[in-house]
Amino acid sequence: MSPDQVKKMMASDDYLDGGAMILYHYERPVGVVKCSDDEYNDIQTMNIGSLALIPEYQGKGLGRMLLRKALQFGLDQSYKQIYLSVNGENEQAKSLYLQEGFKEAEGFVCYSCHF
Repeated sequence: MSPDQVKKMMASDDYLDGGAMILYHYERPVGVVKCSDDEYNDIQTMNIGSLALIPEYQGKGLGRMLLRKALQFGLDQSYKQIYLSVNGENEQAKSLYLQEGFKEAEGFVCYSCHF
């Protein structure tokens, strides 16, 4: 994410104060996670979105660390339900989320048409 994208993320109405965490390797930002306030099935919930690492930092446990920080943040904010969305083809991310206690709530297919 660019610095402008991070600023935009933090300015959104659903942003939770302190809910954007950036992971640095020395002074280089290498990962990000955003937590936002939402509602799912009529229950106030926290959404974990924009969980990302630059490719050369993936597969080192850093995504798990960011995810756990986000989960702890949600618990500290007294959320009883936390959800996230993932690309259905991202097997590595899906495996991580299942290992960390998430369960699939629903699935959907996205289509595109190119001309």
